[in-house]
Amino acid sequence: MLYCKKCKLLTERNPCHECGFRKVRAPFVDDEVYLATLMSDYEIEQMLRENDIPFIQKSHGCSGSFFIPKPPFVYYVPFGAFNIAKELLGLVEERLGK
Repeated sequence: MLYCKKCKLLTERNPCHECGFRKVRAPFVDDEVYLATLMSDYEIEQMLRENDIPFIQKSHGCSGSFFIPKPPFVYYVPFGAFNIAKELLGLVEERLGK
């Protein structure tokens, strides 16, 4: 497993299969890794928090004058917690019927 620091994806190949970056490397425990892009944020955030998994949520903009993030929401977790976070994401997707 290799890590692309440009697009924050895990990859099996060098160069990165997504962006073509040639300097992929073995991931470090605290590398920020892409988890998912979701239209709803509540359930995955709740599960990550309940399991003490740090995460970063980025949105593609804000709505209104109150700067409320709007979907889609992009989530990143540390590589050291990626496998657990991926399992939790699977549970969320099962509940939502995806």
